[in-house]
Amino acid sequence: MRREHPGVKVIATRRGMSISRLLAETLLQLATRDEAYERARSHALAGLKAPPNLGTQGRRTWTRDELHER
Repeated sequence: MRREHPGVKVIATRRGMSISRLLAETLLQLATRDEAYERARSHALAGLKAPPNLGTQGRRTWTRDELHER
């Protein structure tokens, strides 16, 4: 059984606002999420370019066999 999607006017009415205000708020939320995503992406990419120092001076201190010991 398929349910009908409520119209934009119904959604706006349920929220006590006009259609234009609903649209404006929805677009603002979308833009805010996109900006947050871009900031997080930039931060993650910067971390890949300059990884933190883990005290190994770039050398592995383990062997594959040591990691897979059972």
